[in-house]
Order: sequence, then C-alpha cells, then structure tokens
Amino acid sequence: MTKTGKAVAVLAVAAGITAGSAGIASASMNQYNASAYASTEAFAVSQALYYAQQQGYAAGYTFGQCPESSHHSQKVSANSWYATVYVTCYRP
Repeated sequence: MTKTGKAVAVLAVAAGITAGSAGIASASMNQYNASAYASTEAFAVSQALYYAQQQGYAAGYTFGQCPESSHHSQKVSANSWYATVYVTCYRP
C-alpha cells in the first residue's frame, strides 16, 4: 500500500468512529445507580446491579437496554461489602 493509500484508510477509520459516536449520542440514554451491602463482594455488586437496572425498567427501558457501565466496591468489615453500580440505559 502506498503512503496515500494508508492516509485514506486512516481517514476512513476516523470517519467511521465519528459517525458511530454521533449515532450513540442521538439515542435515548439515561444513567442510574444503586448501592447495596452484602456478605460478599460479588453479592453486593449483584444486588446493586439489580436495583440500578430496576430503576431503568421502571422508566420504560427493557431487558438488555441497561448494562452495567461501572461499579465500585469496598470491604467495610470482616464479613460485609458495600458496592455501588452504575448502569447506562440505551433506547435505540
């Protein structure tokens, strides 16, 4: 491939990323979060995810439209964990 060919390929990829971002920005989207205490980290995260997603479903989003976007967890005692989960709901 020539240098010109490489430049065209890079520009085409950059244009594709820009178009993809614009498509996401135009979709209906909201973020929800919830926190939970539990005896294990995995269970605290699971519970918080459930409650965060329930907020999205109550707002009219359907199953699969509210994936986890991030979470934070910390141990608060020998047998207790605290977790906060964020979900971002998208409606295409």
